Amino acid sequence: MGAGGAARAIVYGLKNKKALVYILNRTLEKAEKLAKEFDAKVLNYKEQKKISDFDIIINATSVGMEPFSNITPIDPSFLIKNQIVFDIVYNPKETKFLKEAKKKKTKVIYGFEMLLYQGVAQFEIYTGKKAPVEVMRKVLEEKLKI
Repeated sequence: MGAGGAARAIVYGLKNKKALVYILNRTLEKAEKLAKEFDAKVLNYKEQKKISDFDIIINATSVGMEPFSNITPIDPSFLIKNQIVFDIVYNPKETKFLKEAKKKKTKVIYGFEMLLYQGVAQFEIYTGKKAPVEVMRKVLEEKLKI
């Protein structure tokens, strides 16, 4: 979900892994433009119940952060057990979307993990050394107060 910069990076990575990607965005034209660039498909909000057929659902929108912390990007009733639900929002750590996904017994991935491992990759690229992941995790948790 989403068609901005973060969504673009995620679509790029998924397509490199040969994934079948659907893009859902509140502005259909933006979804279509991104989909065309990466040979992905578009799902409009009226079709969101189709997410029940997907293995992984990724929220790459700002929904979940203030001032949108009390809403979800899609209707969580369409989530099903054993799906993977990843919300790139990292503050709050557990968004309403992830809380609803957990109720459906999905596997959730917190946006905090993406933020952490972006830093890990940057550390290793720039220093040529193995990143101290657990130290970085602790500092990030302290700084974000999560």
